[in-house]
Amino acid sequence: MRKSNLKIGLISFILCSYSIVLISQTKVDPEDSLLLLTKSPADTVRLNALKKLSWKLRTTNPLQAFEYAFDALTLAEKLERGEDQATINNYIGVIAIKIKSFDKAKTHVLKAYQIADSLNIINQKAYAKNNLGEIFHLSDQPDLALQPLNDAIELFKSINDSTGLAYAYNQMGMTLLRLGKFDEAYKYHTLAYNIRSRLNLAVYATSALQNMAIDLIEAGKYAEARKNLELMDLTQLKSVPYFTIPYRLILIGKTYQGEKNFQAAIHFYKTALEYADSASFFVEKRDAAKMLSELYDSEKDFQQALKYYNIYKVADDSVKSADLIDEYKALEMKRIFEAQYKYLEYKMQQDIDNQKIKLYWSRVLTYSIGAFSLILLILIIVLVRNFKTIARKNKLLLEQKEDIENKNNELQAQNIQISEQKEAILKQRDELAVANATKDKFFSIIAHDLRGPVGNLTAFINLILESYHDKINMNLMDIFGVLNTSAQQTYTLLENLLTWSQSQSGSIQFNPVINSLYSITDNNIELLKQKADEKKIAIENLVPSDLITHFDTHMIDTVLRNLISNALKFTSENGKITINGALKEQFIEVTVADNGIGMTQNELDQLFRIDVKHKTKEGTNGEKGSGLGLILCKEFIDKHGGKISVKSEPGKGSEISFTLPYYTEKNKEIEGSGEIKS
Repeated sequence: MRKSNLKIGLISFILCSYSIVLISQTKVDPEDSLLLLTKSPADTVRLNALKKLSWKLRTTNPLQAFEYAFDALTLAEKLERGEDQATINNYIGVIAIKIKSFDKAKTHVLKAYQIADSLNIINQKAYAKNNLGEIFHLSDQPDLALQPLNDAIELFKSINDSTGLAYAYNQMGMTLLRLGKFDEAYKYHTLAYNIRSRLNLAVYATSALQNMAIDLIEAGKYAEARKNLELMDLTQLKSVPYFTIPYRLILIGKTYQGEKNFQAAIHFYKTALEYADSASFFVEKRDAAKMLSELYDSEKDFQQALKYYNIYKVADDSVKSADLIDEYKALEMKRIFEAQYKYLEYKMQQDIDNQKIKLYWSRVLTYSIGAFSLILLILIIVLVRNFKTIARKNKLLLEQKEDIENKNNELQAQNIQISEQKEAILKQRDELAVANATKDKFFSIIAHDLRGPVGNLTAFINLILESYHDKINMNLMDIFGVLNTSAQQTYTLLENLLTWSQSQSGSIQFNPVINSLYSITDNNIELLKQKADEKKIAIENLVPSDLITHFDTHMIDTVLRNLISNALKFTSENGKITINGALKEQFIEVTVADNGIGMTQNELDQLFRIDVKHKTKEGTNGEKGSGLGLILCKEFIDKHGGKISVKSEPGKGSEISFTLPYYTEKNKEIEGSGEIKS
């Protein structure tokens, strides 16, 4: 027995010496040296090399890392090395997380924990729990991540594993941040930072500082957040791809913005934008431009707001295009991973089957020496059967390989097609940008060059009619009256046209506030009183004075003015218009009703449609219209999340109603958010 052990030790020493001499005589990098060791005839040498390669390549080449890990797992199971099996299953779990195959990741992490628990390997149990917490966090189940992460923290503490404890603290902080528990997240990120600083892990310490700053910003502690950001090592930001200087500058800008120091915030956002633009960091460029646009908009500097909004839109398009390509690559990597997983799982099972066959025959030879002839016959039968099975499996593997190659060719063709489509989309985007710029310039010319003269003409004619009505010939006064009506209609049309164009271009800001529907209705009645008096039409405001809700004052003011003006236009002299308001379930309904000439079903069908050329009929006194006012009304009501409807019959008048979501204490938090929740 001692001689046998001596021979085995001598053979192992010779094999290890051979491997060391081979590596020392060849000048290769560490990865190449590990690849050489995977060819070693010694199982333990191959196992260690495969483990190191799989962990080394987990980020840069996860598919190759997975293949090495699976080979290592096969060897570890063959050698019955439990600790290595637990470690490698954890490695496979981490690699599967990188590829976002969370079901496979969970399977191997739980297997790692089961093996480590049976052998009482504390560090692998801790890493398995930490990996499980990360899986739940990344698969949108952060509440389920808390218990595994707490377990991991306690396990790492029990063995004084500072590096592992820092990982668990950091992961717990990220999970709590996602759950909105900012103070607790800051506590755990601080613990991770203290450990990493003590261990001189500069990159990870910088990461923790950044996380701490984000926690404080979310908690509204802006000055403290800025102190953490100022402590960050800028050299680390330049060397690590998932940290960027522009992102840090954006975070600093947010701290100043939170303190209402808008000038300082603008300075940092602009600096971030310049740096991101020069370094081609499109995500940070987009975010900085968006923050600048929103800040300038809040400061009423609409020219600067529009400038940075345009930069934001171009950068956002670039980010979306890049995200689409990255998403496609990630899906393709996951597909290849799933196929490779099935293949390696099958291969591993085949190796296990072969091992079982060898073990079986070893036992048969040990216990069946006396029945050699019978055993030989059984051996031949079993071998023939297994050879056929292996032949079928090999044929199946070849077919799968051909199928994978065909699919790879198809994917290459799809990549070319996607690239061509991307070029076409970018070209169309540039053409659309030019067209939009031309349109905006055109409407800007209308706004500055037409609205002023038309308004002046209306004011001038009104001045003549009011001041010189008894000094001018009656026929000439009639002409001036016609001119005044035409000018007012032209001015109204121009106002509606400009408002509609601003709505289409997105330059009208949706700014809902708490307001009274009664007061805004009363203001419009007073504004249109002169026109009503000319036609001797009574307007009655029946909206309850306590009917208060959440709406954009400018938009609803425009809606009511258009609806009352239309009612005046199509109501004969001595007619009547009523405006009602009532609460109906979760909505407020406002109705403008008249006893005018009404509309046919064909006219009702064409309302609110921009794609139909409207043949608008004249009012009861020959008033002209374009139909654009009602289209504008519908767009503004839609933006509030309401609906607009019309009831009318020829000769019986019309009722136009619109709804608005009712404001209650339960939806108070929506004030100023720019969204109406119903």
